[in-house]
Amino acid sequence: MNNDSTIMGGVQPSVEKVKQIREQDIGAEYKGVGGPRPPRSTLARLQLTRPRTTEEMRKLAEEVWRQKGLALIDPLLITDDFARQALINEANRLYGRNRNEVRS
Repeated sequence: MNNDSTIMGGVQPSVEKVKQIREQDIGAEYKGVGGPRPPRSTLARLQLTRPRTTEEMRKLAEEVWRQKGLALIDPLLITDDFARQALINEANRLYGRNRNEVRS
């Protein structure tokens, strides 16, 4: 008897049963080894599964500003070059450089 069967009380589950348990445990999106795995969390079902649209981001930024006083500003929406660069410089100072930064 190997260690696996000893741990499980001497009973080995069938391959089909293991696949069924895995699909229930990590979601039906997982299709086998090497496939994308969904996040493992009790909150995973609440996560957005697609990128937000520009309009959704604008509404979110507006809501966060009004409720929390936090500004979410896309530098590409600022038309004044000086103001845009000042915003980028301040964000870099506070949070470090952005890997996807568009340099003008």
